[in-house]
Amino acid sequence: FPSHDRWVGESHQRAKLTDHEIELIHQLLDDAEADKAAGRKYLRDYEIAEKFEISKSHLHNIRHDKERSQVPVKFKVLHQKS
Repeated sequence: FPSHDRWVGESHQRAKLTDHEIELIHQLLDDAEADKAAGRKYLRDYEIAEKFEISKSHLHNIRHDKERSQVPVKFKVLHQKS
């Protein structure tokens, strides 16, 4: 929800991925790094990007926390008018 009255995460109107998908991407990136370091076959960046239908630059931004890096400070309950 808003961080200093800004929408963050999947609640942002232009979000293309859910918070769960972002967590999965981070896990895949971590696993790929570990596999690469161990000399095992690993998923390459373009393969991860294709799985989630995003660009490699979008994946790069997720990896380096340039996106989804805001943390909610407080939560507000929004009431819809009936």
